Amino acid sequence: MPLDIEGTIVEPGDLVFSDPTNGVVVIPQKQVAEVISLLPRLVEADDRVKDDVAKGMTVQEAFKKHRG
Repeated sequence: MPLDIEGTIVEPGDLVFSDPTNGVVVIPQKQVAEVISLLPRLVEADDRVKDDVAKGMTVQEAFKKHRG
């Protein structure tokens, strides 16, 4: 049975992730493969962000440069 949580519909089979800092993400079951296909690029971008921050760039600048 679907759940309506303050306007967000969560269907059976959807993936739900949460953490105490960043909140909750719901990935609809029909979009899981698409989201998984994006992960390698996002991880690479985050690695470049970490490298640039270690070299002195601000986090904001590095995110703008690598994550748009």
